[in-house]
Amino acid sequence: MRSYQSASLRHTALAIAAIATIATLLILGSCSRSHQVDILVGHGIQSGKQAAFSLNVLKSSIIESGNFYLQVEESAGYAEVTVVAREAVALKAAYFELAYDSSAYRYTGREPGALFSLENEQLALAAEPEPGLVEYGHVLANWPKRQGIDGSGTIATFSFGPAGKARVPRQASSVPSRDQAAHQLVFDPETLEFQWFYMSPGDYDQNGEVGISDLTPLGANFKAVGPFDPSSARFLIDGDGNGEIGIADITTIGANFSANIDTYAVYGSASATDYPPGNTGSNGPGTKQLVSVSFSSALGGGSDRKHWTATTGTPVVGGNYWLRPVADGASGTPSPIVNHNQSWHITELLSYSPMDYYVNWVSYANVAGKPAALISYIELLTTKPTFLYQSATDSLGKSWNSPAPAYTVFATQINPVLAEVDGVPAMAWDDEGSGTLYFGKATDDTGLYWNASTTVVNAATTSHKLIEYDGKPAVCYAGPGGLNVTLANDTEGGCWLTPVSIYPTPSLLWHSMDAAVLPGGIGAVTNNFNDDALVYCYAAIDGTTVTPGTPVTILPGGTGANNSVKIGVAGETPFIMSMRAGYLLYCSYGLDPQGTQWTTLDLAGLDGLGYRHSTAAAYGAPWVCYVDEAADTFYSGYGTDLNGGPWENAPDVIYYPNGIASGLNSFTMGNAGPHPCVAFNQWKEDRVYFAAFY
Repeated sequence: MRSYQSASLRHTALAIAAIATIATLLILGSCSRSHQVDILVGHGIQSGKQAAFSLNVLKSSIIESGNFYLQVEESAGYAEVTVVAREAVALKAAYFELAYDSSAYRYTGREPGALFSLENEQLALAAEPEPGLVEYGHVLANWPKRQGIDGSGTIATFSFGPAGKARVPRQASSVPSRDQAAHQLVFDPETLEFQWFYMSPGDYDQNGEVGISDLTPLGANFKAVGPFDPSSARFLIDGDGNGEIGIADITTIGANFSANIDTYAVYGSASATDYPPGNTGSNGPGTKQLVSVSFSSALGGGSDRKHWTATTGTPVVGGNYWLRPVADGASGTPSPIVNHNQSWHITELLSYSPMDYYVNWVSYANVAGKPAALISYIELLTTKPTFLYQSATDSLGKSWNSPAPAYTVFATQINPVLAEVDGVPAMAWDDEGSGTLYFGKATDDTGLYWNASTTVVNAATTSHKLIEYDGKPAVCYAGPGGLNVTLANDTEGGCWLTPVSIYPTPSLLWHSMDAAVLPGGIGAVTNNFNDDALVYCYAAIDGTTVTPGTPVTILPGGTGANNSVKIGVAGETPFIMSMRAGYLLYCSYGLDPQGTQWTTLDLAGLDGLGYRHSTAAAYGAPWVCYVDEAADTFYSGYGTDLNGGPWENAPDVIYYPNGIASGLNSFTMGNAGPHPCVAFNQWKEDRVYFAAFY
C-alpha cells in the first residue's frame, strides 16, 4: 500500500525539544559508498504527531522553491518512508523532521536518495532524538559557491520495523558538560567586566543548540584550513580542533547532539575550594552568583564567533571566578578558574614643605565620574588656609591634574567638605569665629574657577555635611539647637531656605555627625554630647518642603561614648558605624530604605583599633578605613551581611613603621568608579595621598 503526503517548504515550523538520540553520520563522495557510524547523544523533542508518518521541512533548508513529499510503503508491520523533492530550484540543503507513530513502529535506519548523488561532496546527518521522531539533514559542501540542485528526486529513504523491540535508552537533553565545552573567562579587575567567547562543541550555527542545521556552516566552510582566529566562527566550526574543517567535524555534532544553552552564570568565591569538583558538580557553599546573562544577548555571530560581556557591581574580595552555561536549571562545564587578589593602589597627590605650609584637612568626592580631593592648605606665615581642588584624569585616580586654588579664607574658616552638585565640584565650610556656614561652587567640572561664596546660615555649627539632593545643594549641620537641614533654592546655591530642625535638643551635640541621601529624603546620624545617645533622624523632602521624621535612638544614653559616627548606604538600606570607648568600631544596619528600624549596634570585629575612621559603600557592601596608631597600620574592612554580623578584614591600605601612623590626621572614603577609595593626609610625611582598591 502506498500513500502520499506533501509538506510545503514555505509553511513549515520548527519544533525541537527533549530526550534521547541515535545520530547516524553519513559522508558521501563522488566515487565512494556511504559510511555510517552510530553515536548516542542527548536531545529533546515533543512531537505530538497523530498520523503514522508526517513530514516537517525546517526553515533552515536552503532552496529557492520546491515541494517535498512522503512516499510510504507498508507491509506486515514494516515500512519504508521516502522523502521526495519535486521541482526543486537551487536546492543546497534539506533539513526536516520525520514524525512517526512509535506505538506501531521503531526506526531502523535510512539510505541516501538519488537527488543529492548528482553532486560531489555532500554532508549528511540523521538522528533520532526520541522515539517517534527522526531528524535529517543533507547539505552540499561549500554550498555558498555552488548553484544547487534543480529537479525532482528522492532525498532519503527511512526504514521502520514493528514496535516493541529493545531500544536505546532515552537520554534527557542537557547543557554542554564535556571537557571541550569549557569557556575561557576573562576578567578586567578595573572595570569589573567579564568577557567570554562561545564554546559549545557542535553548535556551528551558534543558535544555542546542537542540531541538524549545524551542517549548514560546516558545509559552507568545508575544507577551510587554519589556523583560525579564536574570534572567528571557523574556530568553533573546526569541532575537532585539528586546524582543518572537514568530514571529521560531523562527529562533533553527533557527539553533542541536542546540547543547549539558555543562559550563562558567573560565580565568585573567596575560596578556590568552592570551584565545582566536576563538569556537572555543584558549586561550593561559599559561592555567590555575580552575573546572569541570557544567550540571546550575545554580540557577534555570522562569520564572527559569538561573545558576551557582563559587569558585576559586587566582586568578591580575593576573588575566584568561573563561568557556567545553564539550561533547564542545570549547570554545565565550568570555565577554568580566574583569580584576582585586589590591593590598594596609592598615588601621591601633594607634597609640601613643613617649614612653610601644612595640611589640616582632606575631603573627597567623585565628580563627573572621576576622583577629586579638597585639601585645606595652610601657610604658616599668615595662617590663612587655601582650599585646593585637585581632580583625577581617569576614573580610577591613576593620574591627577595639578591642584588649583579654589578659595583663600580667614584662619578661623575650617573643615571644607567636598561634594558633586549638578555635575561640578562644590564645597561647604564653617567659620569658628563668626559661626557662619559658607558654600562655594565651581563654574565647571574642571574646578579651575569658582564662583563667589555664599552664606548658608549664620549659626554656631559644630559639624556639617554637604550633599546633593535633586540636583541642588543641601547641608545637614549640628549645633547648639540640634540637628538641622537646609536646602538651596537653586543649583548654584545662591539662595538658601530657612533651616528645618530634624532633631531639636536643648543640649549640645557632639562635633560628630554625618548625613546621606536616602529614597525620598535625607538620613542623618549624630551623638548627644550630654548623655552619649546615638540618634538617627530621617527627613522627607518634597520640593522645598522638609518634613522631619521621628528620631530613632540606635543606642540610648549612658551606655558609653560614641566619639565618631558615620553613615552610608549599601544596597538599598543605610548603615551606621561608630567608634566607641576603647577605639572599637561598631555597626548598625537599617532594616528599610528610610531607616525607621535598625539592628542592634554590634562590634564589627575587625583587626586593630579605630582611632579615626571613614566609611563608604562599594561592591554592594559597607566599607571602612581606619587608623590604628598602636599598630602603625591604616586598615580596611567590609561588611558581608546587611542584616548584621561581623565584618571581614580587607588588605591593609598601608603600614607605617616607627610610629608615624598617628600622622594620618584627616581622610575621607568614597568611590573610584565601582571601587572603594580613600584620600588621606600624612602630615608626618608632608604628603597627601589617594588610594583605590582594585
